[in-house]
Amino acid sequence: MRSRLVSQLGQFGHDSIEVRSGHGSTLTCTDGTSYLDASAGYWNVSLGYSDPALRAAVSSAVACLPAAHLYRRLHEPASSLAETFHEVFPDVTERVLLANDGSGAVETALRLAVESHHWRTGRRPSRLLVLDGAFHGDSITCRELGGFPARGLTASFRGLDVVRLPREQPANLGMWFEGGDVAAVLVEPVQGWGFHVIAPGYLSNLAQLSWASGGLFIVDEVATGLGRTGQMLAIERSGVRPDLVVLGKGLTSGWAPLAAVLAGPRPAAWLRGRAFEHGRTTAGHPIACAVAEATVRAIVDRDLCAAATAMGAQFRARMAASARRYGLQIRGEGAMLAVDLKQTALAAEARDAARCSGVLVGQEGPTITFCPPLTTPPVEVSLMVDAYHHATLQVFASKD
Repeated sequence: MRSRLVSQLGQFGHDSIEVRSGHGSTLTCTDGTSYLDASAGYWNVSLGYSDPALRAAVSSAVACLPAAHLYRRLHEPASSLAETFHEVFPDVTERVLLANDGSGAVETALRLAVESHHWRTGRRPSRLLVLDGAFHGDSITCRELGGFPARGLTASFRGLDVVRLPREQPANLGMWFEGGDVAAVLVEPVQGWGFHVIAPGYLSNLAQLSWASGGLFIVDEVATGLGRTGQMLAIERSGVRPDLVVLGKGLTSGWAPLAAVLAGPRPAAWLRGRAFEHGRTTAGHPIACAVAEATVRAIVDRDLCAAATAMGAQFRARMAASARRYGLQIRGEGAMLAVDLKQTALAAEARDAARCSGVLVGQEGPTITFCPPLTTPPVEVSLMVDAYHHATLQVFASKD
């Protein structure tokens, strides 16, 4: 395949596909081949491709207000979306800050934590706590937070020591909070890299220690939020009400770039009467806001949390025998699951085998991932799950 585009991951090669159209959970390529997309456009397409309700929302927004910004002015789609967030997430939404993508929203949340600490104490915080193995985005700062190669924190966060806590709660957890003012604890309830589930009790303890240390508790729900794990927010299972919640990916079901930071009572109180510069020129674009509101309402009205739970149960049941046979671990929650095949080469082989069966499977290192659109009908879920099952058997049978 020839293209002037630079791939976002690896290189375009002979095994790359070029997509022409999408409908439901199906993608059709320029060569006429069709695939079921079991990764939902890299976890973005929560309502599938070409959902009629989203198409109508976009058409209405284009006809009414095709462009606007939020610099010292409001526009109706953004205001309406903010009210919808408050309606759906009343405990964590006093104020809303919009961004173009998950990385930008994470950085907005961190800047708010740093600056609000200074407002309250007159001191700049010195520490930021994250979990080992996290993935918070692909900007320079976010890659640094996740421990990926980067050139260091950007200017807004220089002087902060990034402390990486173990993925499982250590016996001496309180000691990790000693040694300086804490700006925030930043966590993913289910980690985007490897789909490791963080224990609810650990999340609760991290929140309590963050507050006791004067910091904010920030939950990155870019991948997990909006029904993906069987709940509107994955943090709900811990019983914690975070200070800041970051949403992205499935927020617009892939129709337009948008992410959001939901600010609870504590940071909202600090924002009142203060200027906090954030966002970019197109952050909170009216078309993106309109389709985001339609997406959120559809997830609630169609009870897609229940659909995600059912998909996950179906996947686990079908994969149970091969997981036991080969000692494989299935991780995640709801319709956000990963099978750890132990080696990256094996995962890549399974990914390719599933594609030969007509199913596009996600791969993250040694894991193959299952994150289909939440609207995928049961018969197509069965086809997807069968492809995972047979691909796994094929990979390991060839090694016996």
